[in-house]
Amino acid sequence: MLRFLEHSYAVAMVRVEDAGMAVDTPEDLKLAESHSLSSHWGTRLAGNAASE
Repeated sequence: MLRFLEHSYAVAMVRVEDAGMAVDTPEDLKLAESHSLSSHWGTRLAGNAASE
């Protein structure tokens, strides 16, 4: 984020209820993928990808 600001890019933000999840390692990625697929949006996205 700071790099965008340092280079004078316009940045817009929105407030969200979810705290989010940091993904820094391959293990974090696996955890994030399993979490997103078990969530409402992950299920919808997975279902849409399967129908294509």
